[in-house]
Amino acid sequence: MLSEGARVSYQGQDGRLLSISGDGGHVLLTSGRAAGSVEFVALATLAEAEPSLIADALDAPEALSSVAVRETVASAGEQGLVTALSESGVLDTLAAIGEEAFEFVASRVRVEPVIRPVMAALDTEEQDHFVALTSALILTSAVHQNEDDQ
Repeated sequence: MLSEGARVSYQGQDGRLLSISGDGGHVLLTSGRAAGSVEFVALATLAEAEPSLIADALDAPEALSSVAVRETVASAGEQGLVTALSESGVLDTLAAIGEEAFEFVASRVRVEPVIRPVMAALDTEEQDHFVALTSALILTSAVHQNEDDQ
């Protein structure tokens, strides 16, 4: 039985089930051609993903050298370091943090008093899409605010 927040597989792509509405649900895709997008799909097309410690261990990036980190920062700055870590797969293990942040924001949006009249005017599918879009906007705005403060 699938529940909100479950890790799922959909047409060969990994994702997180954000919400369930009737016989469908919104899935935040975390891999594949549409990674980062939210799609509404039939629950029957989803398979619950099982964590694999062996696969995770085999996919783990090589240990980082503090010398390589310092050289990257010296030549490309902090943004270059983040880009290099991302391209090498080191940051892939942190994807769950982003998913948890998104889920937390979405759960708060759903119950925010100022949003209640908006939610009341929408059907269930529209509510789910609205919450996903609003949550993404809030997180994006927070990132840009953080960049401005630095």
